[in-house]
Amino acid sequence: MKVNILKKTIVPLCLIILACSIFLPFGETLAQTDTTYKLLAPLPGIPETFETDPAKDFPDHCPLGVYLNLIIKIIIGISAVLAMVMIVMGGIEYMTSELVSGKAAGKETIEHAIFGLLIALGAWLILNTINPALLNTCLNIQPVSIVMGVDAGDNTIDPGFATGDRSYVNNNNVSPGVISAVTKLQQGGWEIAQLRVYPNGRMLIGLRNGSQVDNSSIINISPGKNGYAAVGTATTGDGKTPMGSWKITEVKYIPDQAQFSKAGSNMGAAFWSIDSSRGIGFHGNKQGTLGVTNGCVRMTNADIVALQPYIKVGIPVFIQ
Repeated sequence: MKVNILKKTIVPLCLIILACSIFLPFGETLAQTDTTYKLLAPLPGIPETFETDPAKDFPDHCPLGVYLNLIIKIIIGISAVLAMVMIVMGGIEYMTSELVSGKAAGKETIEHAIFGLLIALGAWLILNTINPALLNTCLNIQPVSIVMGVDAGDNTIDPGFATGDRSYVNNNNVSPGVISAVTKLQQGGWEIAQLRVYPNGRMLIGLRNGSQVDNSSIINISPGKNGYAAVGTATTGDGKTPMGSWKITEVKYIPDQAQFSKAGSNMGAAFWSIDSSRGIGFHGNKQGTLGVTNGCVRMTNADIVALQPYIKVGIPVFIQ
């Protein structure tokens, strides 16, 4: 009776644990915009950190396939260990039971365990000796990032949106204000405390380090094509940048890949959303130049890439 209860408890529990180990790590990774994945615990045969983007350097450009292949081998190994445990348990039951039915149950446990062990060994032989090509699993899913919202972009349609070309220009001509801010941020302790947009096409990158404040970093930006909308008056399609107090609610960024609006406008290096209902945020364009938008705040791609490592959800944004 105890053996049957143990078998009914251990097997489902092991299946649940293995299922979680397969799907949870990658589900967590895909939810992030950063394509670098760091394993929660080191696994043999796979780097501790690697790129989940097939476009990045990886031994076979198939990190998911490598991960799944490793999990398959681990499952086979665990199955073999569990089979040996059940053989031992069956043997103990067979030797310690004085009842004929108890010995029969122990013998049956041993037989079933041996059968399971043979299945595990057979799977290993098939996957590693008879046809190793079965382990060449590669989904090769290309990441696609679409920013929802009709006001995102600048009314231009990039042909690359339809062909999958997500390139953009970064001339590395970073603004002096961004250079000043990044230099301080690299020292450690400093963080971006606010982004404050002024009506004269300038933006403050406010920094903070404990009680210390630095509001000296100013850069050029471009607003909506129809200027600014007073607090609470902005509407979809008005071409105005909405005034008021906001915060960054989402950061969409894939290294060296442009973000696109729903309509197919190339928005450059990244999109820092402040109003998802309208698609309002900070972004660049394909050429990396300043210019009016449908209501977003335009920055150069060079400035966006330089600031990207320090942009986080929750940073206050003031448009005045």
